[in-house]
Amino acid sequence: MAEVPGNTSPSTDSWTPSVVTDKDGRVESEIGTQPAQDAVAVAGQPQRTGSSFGAFLNLICVVIGTGSLNLPSTLKRSGWIGVLLIGVSGCIGVLSGVLVVSSLNMLSHGRLRNFNQIGYAA
Repeated sequence: MAEVPGNTSPSTDSWTPSVVTDKDGRVESEIGTQPAQDAVAVAGQPQRTGSSFGAFLNLICVVIGTGSLNLPSTLKRSGWIGVLLIGVSGCIGVLSGVLVVSSLNMLSHGRLRNFNQIGYAA
């Protein structure tokens, strides 16, 4: 590829992503979507917008992702017995879920709300 005279290739230090603003005033770049103006908290630190529920969902995604990546190796090592054990584990999980839901709806005067009430009613 021929170089254009007077045109130098950009170095990695001076590269900036192209910025496009959408109709809501948010800046979209190659890195992701960010607010147009960063909210700044005390002492010049960026304001954190995470939540406990978001952290919980991230943790669940990591656990499920790790398990699904290890599944082919596990099935290779265990063979048909592994497939049988995964099926049995799935059935036990469904059965325990059905039992918990049915025990929550057990009382005639109302619905139980948590495991503590299930234990007390038992």
